Amino acid sequence: MGFTHQDVRKELSVLSGGEIIKLQLAKLLLGRYNILLMDEPSNFLDIPALEALETMMRNYLGTIVFISHDARLLESVADQIYEVSDGRLVRLK
Repeated sequence: MGFTHQDVRKELSVLSGGEIIKLQLAKLLLGRYNILLMDEPSNFLDIPALEALETMMRNYLGTIVFISHDARLLESVADQIYEVSDGRLVRLK
């Protein structure tokens, strides 16, 4: 997620908002859960963190259901894509 060796030693109270989001995502994706529900997981991430998120999501052993407007993330990670259109759920992929 783009953390350096120095970042790992920081106190939580000095982390920026973006660092906290990256930390929470890493903690979530490294956890042992059967299913993850994620809403716009790529928001507020820089390019290196986004690339790390994509890799972690692709390698996740459980099921991930996520909502995203990020076309790159959808194409890179999703096995199935659904769109809500006119009150209906439509399968795109």
